[in-house]
Amino acid sequence: MERTDTLIKVIAVVVFIALMCYVGYYFIDSQLNPLVTASAMEYTIKDTASTEGYAVRTEEQLSEGSARVSVTAEECEKLSAGSTYAYKFRTRQAMEAADRTRELELRIAWLEALEANGTTAADSMAKDSVRAVAYSTKGGNFSDIQENLADINVTVFQNGEYTEDKIQAELESARAELEAMENDQDTDMERLTVSVPGIYSAYTDGFESVTAEQLQGLSPTELENLFKEAGSNDSRVSGKLVTGIDWRYAAIIDTENAAKLEEGRYYDLEFSNTYNGTVNMRVESIGNAAGGRCVVVFVSDRDLTETIAARELTADIVFSLTTGIRIPTAAMHRDEETGQTYVYVISGVQALRVDASVVGEYDDYYLVEATGNLRDGMEVIVEAKDLYNGKVVR
Repeated sequence: MERTDTLIKVIAVVVFIALMCYVGYYFIDSQLNPLVTASAMEYTIKDTASTEGYAVRTEEQLSEGSARVSVTAEECEKLSAGSTYAYKFRTRQAMEAADRTRELELRIAWLEALEANGTTAADSMAKDSVRAVAYSTKGGNFSDIQENLADINVTVFQNGEYTEDKIQAELESARAELEAMENDQDTDMERLTVSVPGIYSAYTDGFESVTAEQLQGLSPTELENLFKEAGSNDSRVSGKLVTGIDWRYAAIIDTENAAKLEEGRYYDLEFSNTYNGTVNMRVESIGNAAGGRCVVVFVSDRDLTETIAARELTADIVFSLTTGIRIPTAAMHRDEETGQTYVYVISGVQALRVDASVVGEYDDYYLVEATGNLRDGMEVIVEAKDLYNGKVVR
């Protein structure tokens, strides 16, 4: 029995020593030959150029020659030929009566919503009125603010506790007053209509007369001077009508980047500042170089209403997009015989060689084509001693 216990102790000591030697070997090896890895990441490289320029549309100012006008068209509303966009009043009293008419119409709509759906619908109308004021103020559309404030007066400040009887009484009173005012109003106002179909906007700056034809052949300085002159915009203007289906961006760009563009080809333009969004546009013309710059005119039928209020714009032209897997330079290997580039990735506890097709080379990394064996999130070996396919590294 004593011999058996001694044997067990000897075996335990031997196993312990062997284990310590094993651990010690790998500890020393890891210190002398560290394993350094990095995560493979999907990455996109953009080749872009910054521009500044001007938006030009086929548009005309709407001028009625009087300050007593109430615009009824909504921002970006599509109008057919002969449609009414505003009313002109012969007297101040008639205009005040029209304001009261609108207030009554809104009051009736609010009371009907309260009657049918309770406070939920009424509260929704109140929130919409507040948002409309905020939107008009932020966008500089001050022509609509007075109307928006009138909406708030009805939906917010006149709000209170309402019983069913009170709702009915106010509805009857408002409807009766509205009917009486409508009967007396027709002779005191004139409808203002558009002669051609188009999109209405309240935003004007006096440059609505600039045409696409004027952009052709301009130098950068001539383009800037075209929009430096004071536009013809006075208090009688009540908005504009955009009649074209497309719009143009006349961009000033350095000649080096302009050389990358081709007439007739489409490019993505990433707009910022006064308008934020990406629009796919076609190069209509590339002007002659002057002072290292030139004018490039882009055209598109997209996002017309979104850009309808913009004039001065900034945009990045996207020449190309390259997407792949980002690999550190130190992780890339090349087969001396075939020239094939490859990397080692960790698969379980082993190093696995994976071929990598380079699509872009940069300062401290390569961009390689993503494949089934090399994809986003894989662990790539950057540094290790005596690396080979199948080597146990962990």
